[in-house]
Amino acid sequence: MSRQKKKILLVGNYAADRSESMNRYAEMLERVLAERGYAVRLITPPRIFGKLIRDGAGPAKWLGYLDKYLAFPRRLMKDAAWADIVHISDQGNASYARLLRRHVTVITCHDMFAIRAGLGTIPDHSLKYTGRVLQESNRKGLETADAVVCVSDYTKEELLRFTTCDPARVRVAHNPLNYPYAPAARKEINSTLAHLGADPEEPYFLHVGGNFAYKNRAGVARIFSELRKIAPYRDAKLLMAGARWSPELRESIARLKLDDAMLEVETPSNEQLRALYSGALALIFPSFYEGFGWPLVEAQACGCPVATSSRRPMSDIVGDSGILFDPLDERGAALRIAGGLADRRGMSKRGLDNVARFSPAAMFAELEATYELAGARRRDQSADR
Repeated sequence: MSRQKKKILLVGNYAADRSESMNRYAEMLERVLAERGYAVRLITPPRIFGKLIRDGAGPAKWLGYLDKYLAFPRRLMKDAAWADIVHISDQGNASYARLLRRHVTVITCHDMFAIRAGLGTIPDHSLKYTGRVLQESNRKGLETADAVVCVSDYTKEELLRFTTCDPARVRVAHNPLNYPYAPAARKEINSTLAHLGADPEEPYFLHVGGNFAYKNRAGVARIFSELRKIAPYRDAKLLMAGARWSPELRESIARLKLDDAMLEVETPSNEQLRALYSGALALIFPSFYEGFGWPLVEAQACGCPVATSSRRPMSDIVGDSGILFDPLDERGAALRIAGGLADRRGMSKRGLDNVARFSPAAMFAELEATYELAGARRRDQSADR
């Protein structure tokens, strides 16, 4: 079947779940595939029961389950009849693959964190009974799919460790940039900082992320506190962008007496992020766990030096183009960051060179190979009957 005639049904995330990075990934897939001649439809579970109560209220999760697992499957099965391939864009929805056994299915696996938590392999992150049931269904969905595409080699290794997926039907397609990040002009940087309430004349470090415990946002504040003890950075600020700060994070910031040295930047736009990356001294990203770590390559694309955990996959993504440190050693992290930034210009250059590895063309080549792999598996199964 020619690429021009191949029809791909993309399955995205429930809007009320606010999975911003997963939403961007699905939209990026839709754009990349359409640009390359595929017929593409992106569908997401509609909000029906979820509209009955405001977001964040206790019963909202259960009403969301009704939307995702009671109302949506009928729409999914109807639209799947149109498609040559159904691509579930987030392993958090892998359970749908169990409904699609008559269709060629591909799943993108971003990380195995929730599934591992359901299996009890992450001591500091346990799930309740319903969560364990859901993650077990997702694990079986991954095992059911015709092919799985992982966003990093580390995620692939974890997938093969915690599922029975056949290695022959698992490929790696690194995430490319989901927005054309590039170094911003000083005028744009200053304008964005002023708009957000920051002084354009003050040097600042940047963090981008959410409030999940593994993002280690409190660790960012502690590393920053140590950095302010080092001469060149005593007057530096920290802009922490992404999700609204949690009460626990605010308490941590208050204990460190950093209230006046840190600025909350809630859900910035891509344009604002581009300016923030471009003007920062460095991105501080001490995550304990990631599937890929999009902010790493976003920052480097803007010429921003990156300082991140020496754990995989972060160490794989930045390699020797970034500053690597133990996220549990805040003082040591600060010293390594300060030492690495002595060659800030060189770090920026190496980072820009590194980003070239993560292109839409490279991702598409792996996606196309994955689609062919999935189709071949289904044809082989048909021939064996």
